[in-house]
Amino acid sequence: MNKPRHLHARSAGLSALEHASSPKGKKMSAYLRLSIYASIALTTLGLAARQVNGQTISTSFVPVTFQTSGATTTTSVTGGQTFYATKFNPTGTYSSLIFLPTDGGNWSQASAFTIDVKSNMSYGIVLVIRIVDSTGVEYDGKATLVPGKEYTICLPFSPIQPNSFGMSSSPPLIKYLASNAQQVTTNSIFPATAAWISPSHVASIKLQTFASGAPVYLSFGQPQIQISGANTGVYNALVDTFGQSTLSTWPEKVSSLSDMQTSDNAETQQLRQWTADRTDLDAFGGTKSVVLKNGTGYFRTYYSNGRWWLVTPEGHGFFQLGVDVVDIENGYTITSNRTSMFQDIANQRSLYPNWLTPVASKPGFEYFNFYGANLQKKWGTATDATSGLPNYLAQFKARADWRLEAWRFNTVGWISNVEFYRHTTLPTVFGLKVKSYFTGATVAGSTNHWGAMIDPFDPTYVTAVTNMVNGIPDYLIKNNYLIGYFVDNELPWGDDQSNDYHALYALPVNTLGLSGDTSPAKRVFFNQLYKQYGTVAALSQAWGITISSWDQLWKPFTGLPATANATLQSDLNAFLKRYADEYYSTIKIKLKYRDPNHLYLGSRFAQKPATVVTESQKYTDLTSINFYAYTPLWYQTAAIKSMAKPVLISEFHFGSTDRGPFWPGIIDSGSEANRGPFYTNYMNAMAGIPNVVGCDWYQYLDEPTAGEFSDKANGHIGLISVADTPYQDFLTQARQANINAASVHASSK
Repeated sequence: MNKPRHLHARSAGLSALEHASSPKGKKMSAYLRLSIYASIALTTLGLAARQVNGQTISTSFVPVTFQTSGATTTTSVTGGQTFYATKFNPTGTYSSLIFLPTDGGNWSQASAFTIDVKSNMSYGIVLVIRIVDSTGVEYDGKATLVPGKEYTICLPFSPIQPNSFGMSSSPPLIKYLASNAQQVTTNSIFPATAAWISPSHVASIKLQTFASGAPVYLSFGQPQIQISGANTGVYNALVDTFGQSTLSTWPEKVSSLSDMQTSDNAETQQLRQWTADRTDLDAFGGTKSVVLKNGTGYFRTYYSNGRWWLVTPEGHGFFQLGVDVVDIENGYTITSNRTSMFQDIANQRSLYPNWLTPVASKPGFEYFNFYGANLQKKWGTATDATSGLPNYLAQFKARADWRLEAWRFNTVGWISNVEFYRHTTLPTVFGLKVKSYFTGATVAGSTNHWGAMIDPFDPTYVTAVTNMVNGIPDYLIKNNYLIGYFVDNELPWGDDQSNDYHALYALPVNTLGLSGDTSPAKRVFFNQLYKQYGTVAALSQAWGITISSWDQLWKPFTGLPATANATLQSDLNAFLKRYADEYYSTIKIKLKYRDPNHLYLGSRFAQKPATVVTESQKYTDLTSINFYAYTPLWYQTAAIKSMAKPVLISEFHFGSTDRGPFWPGIIDSGSEANRGPFYTNYMNAMAGIPNVVGCDWYQYLDEPTAGEFSDKANGHIGLISVADTPYQDFLTQARQANINAASVHASSK
């Protein structure tokens, strides 16, 4: 998973009202919302205030006129408040709705700017807020809007700096008056040297969307400011002794071991009920009513009646429903240099010494795993008589197996605990990474969040792949519960969403920027061009550039034009194809030699240039894609349908910020209540595509409240909490969608 990721999508077709426009600069009648010192809400006057922890928090409407740039707006008045239905057009860098305060813009007492926003789109939209002060200081913020939902977007006038505290996302810096407040994900001030103080001469408020492939329709309330409510010391004692946020409460939150045991007892009854009848499934979780051919004794792909399936060893259709990272290890968070963030952390570390050191620990850091400690609180450390494992680990595995079966998932997914492979009760997939064995040359991609791309032309690449497959445990080779192997994850193949050829063809472009003396890939590309053109004059003419000698090209070359002609793009594409061929063909040869029984499940695409996908399909048994979206849009569905091989969605999820952790994941559902409906819609859409053979949820456990030790991620994206408590309402809906998935797929067109 790439954290975070921005979505690019298109949509069309909204109401006539949203298509209407209004003259620029039309003056709006706005009501000033005055600060008052009582816990009342006077709707007709637009007044609101309440007491929170001794602070009187109030909000005020900002009187404004408005303009648009690349957008059209229609206004309406309801309950004394003006609303702005705006169509943002996909032109230029931004389209803007611009509010101009008419009262001088003195916000010196304000703690935050707020505005009610509803997205009328079917996909996530990034809203940019720019507050420009006449002194030249600008306050910026960004928020992703949840489709079809209304929230009060809040831009605090204090810096959001979660990375400084070891977290990817910040807790609310302000006690917001709005009940559905959504703080911007990031904020900044320009110039960067300006002091973070509230603006006192606001000249304009710009609400902007990025250019996209289609109009964007958003509805806004009147701009507002909030007075007071600063969450001073918000990071102090942020995490309780169970690893939960101390800032709020929610139904699954625990305060004692007794709470955890009560939750377990109730869950046990539910699990018994939900696993009582599985007669519709074979021993591997395949759907008995979907009878297909498979005489191999292992999982296979099969095409029948216009659609692809995975097929169990017993010969039944299997729509893979996996859960990634079913493990304890990802519960670790760093505690060193920030002990004040944790309640009683010294005592917790003393009581639970088994949970101080992750496998990938680094010298000089201290860690703690609250999830592991919570399992130990419940189950203890005595040795389990059956498995020989510590009781907390044996119970973790047994409970996870039982849960996945009850929730109608059928696969233990990517990078899960090794015990699921040693003692299989559910089908599994196994993850391999070439980079773990490779120390040779690399080439930078367009984005490199997992590092630069392996150079498959490096002679040591074959050795690395050989060592990787030889590291596959012998017990997997003849395990018929193993579906197959993923090899690598989210490689930087090139940004297929970009209009800039430098990003799309980042690997060949960056290969040219290397020296032929040190880069095997550069030597291959150089020889390709030398053989193709013969003279530098011919190459220069073909690419529309000036190269004086082959020696100039052999050295690091950065003289490509701003815009590529068709010949240059064709040559870059040819090298990218050759690069992908070398990478995938080597893996297939070595993997199938080591294990001919199981499937090669691809490389879990995030970036997926068409050339790379097509080339990979010559060698993989299916194409795996990490696909984060609210639901696939028409052109995304068409792209999946056009693929020559079956497709496995290897990652997706929906999160929120109302269960403790402060990051809502890559796809923000807006609230826990929305996760189930979004899951159902997504699953129905994907199962309804004839060549999609499964969807794997990322991940089993919420990320630590204070940030995961490896990448600071702190998202509520799990099926269970840090206290090992399932999100039952969400799972009830997800379970029903999982039950229906195979039948939906059986009728897909």
